[in-house]
Amino acid sequence: IISYEFMNVFDCYLETMNSQVLNDEFKKIKIMDKPDQNEICPICCSSHSNLKLECNHKFCDKCLIKYFAIQERNNNTLNCPLCRFKL
Repeated sequence: IISYEFMNVFDCYLETMNSQVLNDEFKKIKIMDKPDQNEICPICCSSHSNLKLECNHKFCDKCLIKYFAIQERNNNTLNCPLCRFKL
């Protein structure tokens, strides 16, 4: 479950786009150096993916963070939106 503390981590990342912010808290999320121009986020279908999960699925940061916020609201564990790999 994402705590309020983790939501602050996500907000801080979105404001600063500092990859170290997410890397420090979430070891299974890799921030790509630049968005993958060949991969569109499977959630919004409009942005290029710039976050990669340990299961190798890629998403844009805004969609993945919104998805995590919904999971937190529903008291669900964090997992990949596509394959349900536990983070």
